[in-house]
Amino acid sequence: MATEAASEARRVSEELMQEKESALQAVQEARLKNQEMQEYLERERSKLVQAMLVVQQERDTAAKAASDATSSALKAGEVLAEVLGTINVQTAKARRVSSKLQV
Repeated sequence: MATEAASEARRVSEELMQEKESALQAVQEARLKNQEMQEYLERERSKLVQAMLVVQQERDTAAKAASDATSSALKAGEVLAEVLGTINVQTAKARRVSSKLQV
């Protein structure tokens, strides 16, 4: 009976040792996968930061272009108003001269 108990204890001990080794191997694999994932995330983070910088630069460029276009449109409006004013003055002068010539 004692021999059977000792044999059973040895068998259980061996099973526990195998399970411990399997668990340690699983932990080691998990650590390796975690390290790989961290390295991947670090590489991708760098790419993401670069992409965000490019997007910011493009947005700044677009905002400046919109601002420049607005300024140009306002200036064009001012020039057009000036030209129309000049045309109106010249038209009025031409009418006066025409009416004087008709009299």
